[in-house]
Formats: sequence, structure tokens, C-alpha cells
Amino acid sequence: MVPIAGNWMATCKSDTSSLSSAVQTWVSQAAQWTTLNKYLIVNIANEWAVEQHGLARFLYQRNCSASRGWLYRADPGRFRRVRTDEADLVQYSQAVFESDPERNVMFALHQYGNTNDYSASIQSISKGNPTVITLTSTSATHPFAPTFNGSNNSWCGARAYQISGVQGMTQANGEQPTLSNVGGSPGAWTVTLTVDSTNWGSYTGGGRWWTITAITL
Repeated sequence: MVPIAGNWMATCKSDTSSLSSAVQTWVSQAAQWTTLNKYLIVNIANEWAVEQHGLARFLYQRNCSASRGWLYRADPGRFRRVRTDEADLVQYSQAVFESDPERNVMFALHQYGNTNDYSASIQSISKGNPTVITLTSTSATHPFAPTFNGSNNSWCGARAYQISGVQGMTQANGEQPTLSNVGGSPGAWTVTLTVDSTNWGSYTGGGRWWTITAITL
């Protein structure tokens, strides 16, 4: 068995001080953890992230390189870090990987219970910023948040949807970012996309979508 030691002090935080504090904790505990370097996987700062994604990449690079130098030199001492946006993983993971002198970084997928393959047909799309889509579902609860009945917690966990088959407003097809909370009521369930559709074509019918990224990376 390989242990994954993690620091959750900065989980879901975005300030640089919490990231630095997590790194300093590893520094202060180096004497204990480095005895396990042959097998150890280190989750430096679980799910820390900032909205300025380039800054996040820079800080991860700096702390990965610095921490390696300060603490865990034994091969194959590994570093494990996570992001909350799969697009960031594609854009920045190579740079983070190369910032590690040992080239031994692991990128982990945290797949929570809200990951699903639910789908629903589209009834209408309202232009605007943001864009609101109404579903055809008449179910008692929201198709993308089975516990939401119109009056309680509407969190669904999705970060984006894959939409296909929309006619007229064809710009809606493809992957679209969304709020993590849904809305509406039975017969008029809604999902809000965080995109500006003001200048899109007019919706004339069709369309179906799926939750595809209700996950944390």
C-alpha cells in the first residue's frame, strides 16, 4: 500500500497565504515524512485554486520546485496536486510538471457523488448574459439535481454541460460553462449558462444536454 499524505488547510481557498502555509507545514514536518520518501505521495495543498489561473500555475510551479528542494529529494518522492477546472489541466499541467526537478508530479481526479450522466431535452433558450435554458422535464425534482424540488438546495455540482441538436441558436451546441446551482420548478426547470448569448441566433427548437463535468480535478 502506498500512503497519500495530504494537507487540507487550504482546501477550496484561493489566497496565496493559505498555499504558502500548507507548504511551510510540510517543511516543518520534513523529518517525519521524508522517512517514507521511497513510497510517499504528497498532496501538498488539496484543491487549492485561484480564479487567476495563470497565477495558480505559477504558484504551483514555484512551490513544487521549492518544496522538492527543501524537503523530498529521494526518488521517487512524488507530489500530488489537484485543480478544479479540467481546462486548466490541459493548459497548465505540462508547465507544472516540468517545474518539478524530479519530473514526478501526479495529477489526480477527485470524482464526487455529483458526477452523473443525466440528460434532458430543451424547451426554450432565453438570450442574455447569462443565458437561461428551460427544460421540457415535468418531473417533481430537477433532472440535474434529483433532490431539488423548487424550494430547497439547488446545488447540482456541474461545471459545464454538453449540448447538442439545438436549431437556430447553434452557438449553444458544444460544451458550455454553467453555474453549479440550477433553478425553476416542475414543468419549467432551468439551468443558467455563464455565457453571453445576446448576439446568438434565435432558438427555433431541438436540443438535448448532458452533465459532463460535475467533478473536481
